Amino acid sequence: MNFPRWSLPSHKTRWLIAIFITALIVSLLEAFFIEQPGTMDACYYYSGGLNIFRGRGMNEYFYWNYLEGSVSLPHPGFLYWMPLPSIVAASGMFLLQNGFRQAQIPFLLLSVAFPFWGYWLAFKLTSSLRMGIVAAFLSIFSGFYAVYWLNTESFLLFAWTGSLAFYSLSVLLEKPRWYLSILTGLLCGLAHLTRADGILLLPFAGLAILIACPGKLFQRIKHLLLAIAGYFLTSGFWYLRNLRDLGSLFTPATGNALWLTAYNDLFHFPASDLTPERFFSSGLQPLIHARWIAVLWNTETAIFVLGMVFLFPFICRGAYLLRKQPVMAIGIGYFFLLFFVMSIVYPFQGSRGGFFHSSAALLPLAVVSAALGLDDFIARLSHFRHWLVESAQSFFGVGFVLLALVSTGVIYYQRVIGSDPTRTYWSGLNAEYSSGVRHLGNAATNSRFMVNDPPCFYALTGLEAVPVPDGDPATLLAVANQFDVQFIILDSDVPDGLLPFYNGTVSLSRLPLVWEDREGNTVYRWFAVEPPP
Repeated sequence: MNFPRWSLPSHKTRWLIAIFITALIVSLLEAFFIEQPGTMDACYYYSGGLNIFRGRGMNEYFYWNYLEGSVSLPHPGFLYWMPLPSIVAASGMFLLQNGFRQAQIPFLLLSVAFPFWGYWLAFKLTSSLRMGIVAAFLSIFSGFYAVYWLNTESFLLFAWTGSLAFYSLSVLLEKPRWYLSILTGLLCGLAHLTRADGILLLPFAGLAILIACPGKLFQRIKHLLLAIAGYFLTSGFWYLRNLRDLGSLFTPATGNALWLTAYNDLFHFPASDLTPERFFSSGLQPLIHARWIAVLWNTETAIFVLGMVFLFPFICRGAYLLRKQPVMAIGIGYFFLLFFVMSIVYPFQGSRGGFFHSSAALLPLAVVSAALGLDDFIARLSHFRHWLVESAQSFFGVGFVLLALVSTGVIYYQRVIGSDPTRTYWSGLNAEYSSGVRHLGNAATNSRFMVNDPPCFYALTGLEAVPVPDGDPATLLAVANQFDVQFIILDSDVPDGLLPFYNGTVSLSRLPLVWEDREGNTVYRWFAVEPPP
């Protein structure tokens, strides 16, 4: 009997297997310790996914800010943040019933596949297996991104949609084909459905097509129109929903967000106060100062988050070496556009997380640039140190991957697991909300609350909530009356105007204290809202 001969997989295949196994193990570990959404963003998207799964459509039973201008609950959802992360989370629930673990499944699959995108992109741009391998492992050990990769968040989805849009556009600029124009538009639409600032990709791509696409002006215009058509194929339903429910293509939050004079203006009530007149009357010096601070913070994000500090100089060098590659030129251009928008146009939102979120689209290009920049540096250094170039490049490539692994592990341990091995820090986030509702018992049933984090409150309790407004006790009562709030929960993170009320030096007869709880060093005070006399 002749038995088939089994040969060992090739060197390249063995590395691909190693990448897959590593990505799977790391993704499973990251998902395991994230037992609940925890952060406001993740709770928002998870709650949206729950509502979609439960047949409530794209409606929300909470507000997280007042920019939308609506004054009732429930209200049309995704008027400030976009719906794709919630749709993806809901897809996991449709497969395996509702729950946070089920919502994580599609993100887990995308996470395991992500390093192969970095590997392929590096191999495509450099024709080097070694750099493809380094890029793949740097994609797995991604520093601060690893904290949010396996959550119901927009990070991973924007990394996919944004970077794929860059690549599709780059291919279109080299080989203009009608289907590539539509594909580029489709990906721009998906990026916009992931993040509101993803809409920047469409005019960015349109300008690139008009300037750099081969052919006569008529042909460039044709490709631009096809890209716009592709964009509306994916995002059109969101605009139609806006027209149906709001009577306009764009939401009120889009315009109101332009006129913030401080981050807390997100919670200013009513939103109609946020006008150009108020904005310019605040003075030129504070407006310039806020934008300068945003420039500094976003620069730190680029260095410490996207570049993990030790990779940043190599990313810059690699990006310079690849600057003539269309996809890298597009990525560099988009980086500066994003930096400008998140520092000058939306400085408060951008410096407080917007630039961090959106820079995820640049991560595949960043890891490729880091791999090439490191290779180039070691090659130059080898001439002085008399090293064998390829051996030194492989050695330092492994060393930098291990450094990324350690950095990612430390960041993840501090931010997700914490110092108590019996209870991860992440699992305890917002636990006071659930404990307080249990303490209130039947009084909490069908009640509406005012809290600092309405998305997480809703995700954990299923009860409707609105945010604590920026203002004084009179503003607090005005919001409570407008939204028919029965209970208010305050903690130390309150606006200055509410500190005397929170500390007990000022009391209101309509807001008696009904319970007090401590979580760590923070005291949570629960107030009932009595009807007006």
